[in-house]
This record gives sequence, C-alpha cells and structure tokens, in this order.
Amino acid sequence: MAAPQDPRQLLRYSTLGIEFVAVFGLGVAGGMYVDRHSGGGIVYTLIGAAAGFAAGLYLVVRAAREYIRSEKRKDSP
Repeated sequence: MAAPQDPRQLLRYSTLGIEFVAVFGLGVAGGMYVDRHSGGGIVYTLIGAAAGFAAGLYLVVRAAREYIRSEKRKDSP
C-alpha cells in the first residue's frame, strides 16, 4: 500500500493517534469521576478505560476500512 497523497487524507491519518488517546482519556476520566462520587473503588475507572479503548479502537478500524475502500476505488477502472 502506498502512502496517501491527498493532504486531507494525510491529516486524517496523522490525527488518529490523537483521537485514540483523547477518547481513551475521556473514558478513564469519566470512570474516575463516577468512582469519586459513588465511592466505587476503581471499578468504574476500569469500565471507563475499557469503553474508551473500545471506542478508540473502533475509530482506528473505521479509518482503516475507509482507507482500504478508497484504495480499491483508485485501483478499479
């Protein structure tokens, strides 16, 4: 696979890591907030981390699928 040549695609794929960390961080922060206010130990923090990781992974997989589709469209006549 060749690197994307369109500057918009380059920007999209270069921000994936930032998006992943942001979504994961929001999940952890939300879980910590609930833990502090409910006294649940670290249960909600772990749940938030798992949910944030899953959401971040979904974003990465979706972007990869979009990239594969765009490459297939370029290759087909």
